[in-house]
Amino acid sequence: MNGEYYKPYATYLTRFFEEYAKNGVKFWGMTLQYEPTSGALPFYGWQTMFTDFVRGTLGPMFKKNDATKNLKVIALDDNRMWLNNWPDKACTGSIGVHGPILGDWYRGEEYAEDIITDLNNFVAGWVDWNICLDETSGPTWVDNNLDSPIIVNATADKFYKQPMFYAMGHLRYILGA
Repeated sequence: MNGEYYKPYATYLTRFFEEYAKNGVKFWGMTLQYEPTSGALPFYGWQTMFTDFVRGTLGPMFKKNDATKNLKVIALDDNRMWLNNWPDKACTGSIGVHGPILGDWYRGEEYAEDIITDLNNFVAGWVDWNICLDETSGPTWVDNNLDSPIIVNATADKFYKQPMFYAMGHLRYILGA
């Protein structure tokens, strides 16, 4: 993102949280962008914004606003491999899976292990890409075929809580989150 768009984007984000706050919805944190480290790749049009945007524009704007002054901006939420360089940040679990596998307890165990590994390696939080997908891993525009804790069968008007869902619930209970 070019610097000329920093202020309009920061204003948009601030307004987003203001509108939710008006309706009694409070947020504790947000991720800045999807897969921020991908922006380091030269062919990526949407570049990372860790320092210039957050420190120079978004951070100061958030600190002046009642709806956002305590909001945590989570950085490096896409790759655990960079974690040694970014302590006390949050990252997502990233298990290579190709599409939903209904009722697979191995996936639930992998999911729990991934969350525990992140939390044992100095992250301050854990974010999932998709809490809910359809039976074909959608919606998606890049055909990346992922799994999720809840699978929706829209034609049958049903949803399935996967073992990943129960693993997350168990960890939430244990951690008191």
